[in-house]
Amino acid sequence: MTMKYNGLLALCLAFMLLPAAVSCEAQTRGGASPGSAPASTAKSPGAAAWNEAVGWDLFQGGIEDAEARVFQSPDFQKYLLVPSGTLDAMVLGLKTKDFALVKRSQLTLTSDAATISGALPTAAGSFARAGSDITFKSAGGAWKLAPEPPLIGEISKADLLVKKKDYLVLARAYKPKNAAVSLIKNIRQPIEITVFFGTWCSSCKHYLPGFMKTIEMAANPSITVRYIGISEDMSEPEALLTANVVTKTPTFIARSAGQELGRIVEKPKGSIEEDLALLLLGAR
Repeated sequence: MTMKYNGLLALCLAFMLLPAAVSCEAQTRGGASPGSAPASTAKSPGAAAWNEAVGWDLFQGGIEDAEARVFQSPDFQKYLLVPSGTLDAMVLGLKTKDFALVKRSQLTLTSDAATISGALPTAAGSFARAGSDITFKSAGGAWKLAPEPPLIGEISKADLLVKKKDYLVLARAYKPKNAAVSLIKNIRQPIEITVFFGTWCSSCKHYLPGFMKTIEMAANPSITVRYIGISEDMSEPEALLTANVVTKTPTFIARSAGQELGRIVEKPKGSIEEDLALLLLGAR
């Protein structure tokens, strides 16, 4: 392919020497649904890391809080709900059906985990459960925690961002490295990228928004993208998974003239935009 970028070889070599990214393995919604966990108390310490529980939506007054985050305790007995803004976080005791309020100053959040300093406070109220949905009232109004409807099969970018508002928020906030975006922007060879992802997958939430922002910034008409949602048991859409030999999420597959150029599976070695640039240049 013809490139118009000085220092390409040096940049590619620099990319190859980048350290591996922090692992963000695909996971389900914590392995437990509300009401199915072992007995709990609202006074359990939260010093251990609570993993992000992907695949849940938090609603306030009937409106989805796209910037809210949900975490599950190491023993799968509680959920930590961190709404956007400055409102207190909430810890749900799944067996006891109660919730406690946690001050923001007690929380330490990372890209995929949370810790709570000190002991958890006593319960501030109770919640109701209808199927997998949890509803309760607290400061800030009426709240509902509900599982996301699964996205299975091919979906357009526009529809994906409507249904996955958290992806939209994360994509807007992501800042790809300009050098990698420039490389991708200058590719002239027609390339199709097929992205296999799961709404239940933490690695997908970690890397897919950055990929989408990178493609948007590159604005390269020679690159087209297909998005394929996968069921949590990795069985659907069966024909596409089988034809593309996909067994892990996310999987990014690049093809040109029907021939596979390569793929990124689960996580990039560097940033998603750097690995994508190397892949499309045949240097990964």
